[in-house]
Amino acid sequence: MKKFKSAMLLIVMAIAIVSTSCKKDEKNDEPPIDPRPAITFKVDAGFTASDGDFTEGDEIKIGVVANQNLITKKKLTNFTLVRTIDGTAETITDETIDIETFNKDYTIELSVPGNYKFTAKITDEDSKSAETSFELTVDEKPDPRVPVKKNSDLELGSTNDTLGSFYSTNYEQVYKIEEAADNQEKVDFIFWKDPRVKANSITSPDNDLIGSVNFLGIHTWTVKNETRFIITEMTAEDFNAIEDKYLFPEFDPEAAADLASNLQAGDILFFRTQEGKHGYIRIIDLYNTRGDRALIDVIVEE
Repeated sequence: MKKFKSAMLLIVMAIAIVSTSCKKDEKNDEPPIDPRPAITFKVDAGFTASDGDFTEGDEIKIGVVANQNLITKKKLTNFTLVRTIDGTAETITDETIDIETFNKDYTIELSVPGNYKFTAKITDEDSKSAETSFELTVDEKPDPRVPVKKNSDLELGSTNDTLGSFYSTNYEQVYKIEEAADNQEKVDFIFWKDPRVKANSITSPDNDLIGSVNFLGIHTWTVKNETRFIITEMTAEDFNAIEDKYLFPEFDPEAAADLASNLQAGDILFFRTQEGKHGYIRIIDLYNTRGDRALIDVIVEE
């Protein structure tokens, strides 16, 4: 009987040991508590919160939301937002706070091209911290200027001159009447004397007046390019300052005409050719003592 009781006691002790061991194992399987606060970038419409491609000069809106740890309840004490461009870090903001929830938006200009990384970090009163980040590729802004070419000191003549009256901006060529008739599609403007006011003028080949007075046979042309002109307030200094590239202003067709008459030395015409190229004509001299002759400079986009 004593042996039976001893055996039963051993069995009970073994069960107790196994049970205790299982409970310890079950407790060890529980995940540890994460004491850190939480932080995230806003993903609402209008906010940037993930990797993407942008252009130099673009603006983005970044929103940040952070909360204290729901278990530790430790208040948030510090927030930083850091921008890193090609490995060089710059702190956008470093704020001391004493709150349970942080919520703030930032508008940031992507001022230079490069590889960007934005890192937001939140820290609580237990010095526990969390951070989040995203990266952007910012491309160089395209140059809005266009290449231009300049042809200086061009002499043009009218009906009583041996100089050519017809000019091609594409080919940078002055044509006499016989040459012009064979290259009608190349001619962009013509120098002549407006018979109504007997004044030096520059006109488009499609101008009705120049065709009606039978100017050097132009009425027989089958191709008459449509070039339009605007007399500008540009100065000679502005004109001469134009280099290999230039950003032309918007061309207003409502303010343009197919004839620029009563020209004076110093006038500068803004023009647009039929194919859409922009340029300037600077009147250097009209030789008023002689008449029917002009000296000009031409700038036109390539």
